[in-house]
Amino acid sequence: MSETTGLLEQLETVRREKHQVEEARARGARRRDTKIEELTSENVRLGEALTEAGARLEKREEEARCERASEGTMSFLSSQPIALE
Repeated sequence: MSETTGLLEQLETVRREKHQVEEARARGARRRDTKIEELTSENVRLGEALTEAGARLEKREEEARCERASEGTMSFLSSQPIALE
């Protein structure tokens, strides 16, 4: 009987340890999934910010081109003699 009792105790210990390991793995998987969700969300946010910054840059470049073109036209016009007839 004593040997059977010892084996049953060992079996119970192994089952308990297995359960603890499985719980630890599940916690680790949940943490990993949470981190993946956080990083995915951050990646989306950064992508949107990059797109917005690119659009602002393009708008500024277009405004600068228009301003330079306007200055060039004004410079050209002011350098032309005015013919009074």
